[in-house]
Amino acid sequence: FVTTNLTVPTPITWVFFRKVMQNICQAGKPVMRYSEVLGVAKACSIPASAVRSVLNFYHELGVFLHYSKIPALRDIIIAIPQWLVDHIAKLLTPHGFEDQGRERRWNLLRRKGILTETLYEEVLVHSILPPQALVDLLEHFLLTVPIDTTHSYRYEGKEYFVP
Repeated sequence: FVTTNLTVPTPITWVFFRKVMQNICQAGKPVMRYSEVLGVAKACSIPASAVRSVLNFYHELGVFLHYSKIPALRDIIIAIPQWLVDHIAKLLTPHGFEDQGRERRWNLLRRKGILTETLYEEVLVHSILPPQALVDLLEHFLLTVPIDTTHSYRYEGKEYFVP
């Protein structure tokens, strides 16, 4: 078994940026707007023109998550990746929500793999991110597939198949 260290030359301002961002996160801010991140970058002497490169670099390393190709998340940086994992798990697992008047919708998800807009909006009502943004992320990774509900007899808004 042989290990090699992967060393990536990183500008010191980028390292400082990561440290500042992580300190902000530890203070209870798992999600930041792009405008806020621009302010942090400016304080770390990183020009605005380089911020997307810095975010892409740290996204590739899994330090921060920035999904610039998903319109609902383009302006959002998820500074604590575990926070996102926890929210996705909350959305797709029914623990604690079956007895709150959502049993029919949870059964639809659990038995048929259909996630309704009504359900995900209720479950994620207190989320920092808009509920639709999380569903868009799931769709981006093909973890959900939109269902055409124009001819549905039980229309409750958007519906997604969760394979």
